[in-house]
Amino acid sequence: NITVQFGLVDLNRLKTLKPSESTTVVAWGPAFLKDMAGNFMNQSTRFVDSFINDTTLPLLEQWTLNLTSRDLVLYFSEAVPASSIDTTQMTLMSQARPSAVTCSECGYPPACPLCFFIGIDRVPLSVSSNASQVDFSTVRIAISDLDFNSIAKTRLLAVNASMTSIAVGEGAASDYSGNPLIEADSRSAILCTNYTGDVLPPQATQFDLDLDRRVLAITFDEPVDEKAFNPYFLALSSSALANTTQFHFSNSSTVADSLVTVLQIQIGEEDFNEIMRLDSLAVSNVTTRLTFASDLITDRANNSVVPISAQNALLASSFYPDKQPPQLLNFMLTIDASRMIFTFSETVKASTLDGNGIAFSSSTPLQLTSGSANEADGTILSMNISEFDLNRIKANTEIPEQSNSTAISFLSSFVQDMSGNNVVGRSKLMGAYVPDTIAPQLRSASLNMDAETLLLSFTETVNTTSLNVSKIFVQDSVDGRGIRYRLSGGEFASEYNASVLVRLTTSDLNEIKRLGGLATSTATSFISIEQHAILDMVQLGSIAANVSATYTADTTAPQLTSFS
Repeated sequence: NITVQFGLVDLNRLKTLKPSESTTVVAWGPAFLKDMAGNFMNQSTRFVDSFINDTTLPLLEQWTLNLTSRDLVLYFSEAVPASSIDTTQMTLMSQARPSAVTCSECGYPPACPLCFFIGIDRVPLSVSSNASQVDFSTVRIAISDLDFNSIAKTRLLAVNASMTSIAVGEGAASDYSGNPLIEADSRSAILCTNYTGDVLPPQATQFDLDLDRRVLAITFDEPVDEKAFNPYFLALSSSALANTTQFHFSNSSTVADSLVTVLQIQIGEEDFNEIMRLDSLAVSNVTTRLTFASDLITDRANNSVVPISAQNALLASSFYPDKQPPQLLNFMLTIDASRMIFTFSETVKASTLDGNGIAFSSSTPLQLTSGSANEADGTILSMNISEFDLNRIKANTEIPEQSNSTAISFLSSFVQDMSGNNVVGRSKLMGAYVPDTIAPQLRSASLNMDAETLLLSFTETVNTTSLNVSKIFVQDSVDGRGIRYRLSGGEFASEYNASVLVRLTTSDLNEIKRLGGLATSTATSFISIEQHAILDMVQLGSIAANVSATYTADTTAPQLTSFS
């Protein structure tokens, strides 16, 4: 009897033929064997007389991982066909579970509460990773994008060889005789023999801008490290031309979520309002392009992203305009400056602001007659109030001129945002009030000797009931050094207005006429008032003033009223 011991290479080659008792034939040539006399055995063949099939279970002896070429190579103890590989029975782990720790749940599902508790990251491979034969006992698995992204997304896994192990189930592979692989569960996971990290930089493949949700989503060809995100290196541009409108993000924009290869950036309020203010930027996908520097972000292997220059700016794949209506957050009334200041929830278009859409709340709403924005587009706009409207506001005692008491209502047509959305029409309490601190001044006077009246016009609404007629003088010159007569009384209406009509007394009229040279023409008709002759609506007294009066002569003939 002669026993031939197969070498490992020959044995593995033989196993790939899947021999059996009925199919196994041995053939030999003339030089195969000779007897003791030197006679060679005749060339022949013979069916096997006894056949014992392979019953030895294959063993995964070692494996390597290359994240740059995205493959892992399995080295078995014997020939294993690539077709027998079931990648769903393989799980990469950051380390083997301690043998002292038992976990009934820790097989090959994607999540294990105990593994999570003790800090072990794990990624089960999916069916999408494909196996191919390298040699009889070596199989290469091309890691699919899905599995690579899952690995790259896991922080503690596949960082180096010492933090990379593989657990395999008995169904992960079988030899050519159908013998299943010796299981290496999570407690006996096999450490990576040779590890090559990812050295390829991530690249942005597309981006989408949703101004309605205020989200910028950038898709990369692999997972990125959201903790390395630096918004200062991110910019939007309206085109790839040199004179393009460009906007650089600030730290008000942050990462909202990182969905495997998609980085979702929540656009901060400051950045959103500035984007909207630039009316040639982000109007459509054509005017929405993305640029960034390599410092924007890295992948999990700390490879900086491939930068995108302004000349090669990435065009938005999808663009959703802002459809949210702006809201009036606050308004302030400044009486002295005759101005209203509005604060909105977002940038609004200044040219659309219309004061006609505002009404102050009272039993009869006081609607403004005019008003336009003083500034360019922004979140804060001011509007000058006309003198006519301001006096109406002051004259309306139902409008409390103080913060949190004064309310306005406004129409949706009051103003629009940069996307053409009308403001939400409603009522709003005043947030701040700057009171009237300027005393009323006499602006003009009109003396009508025929109608026996004196019309006084002030710079603002005054309380006519506070008028002290005895502080009014009729004089023949502006400085009052000539003839000067103090009125003794008069009748006037009790109302709130910027003008007061005083009906002069007969005694005052007669005395003015008797003096001669006083109030005989425009040249001799001047009105002077002393300080505090009248009060405005916040009890500020008028200042002393001298004005030239328009004059209407007495044309009524005298009548005899009595004689004795």
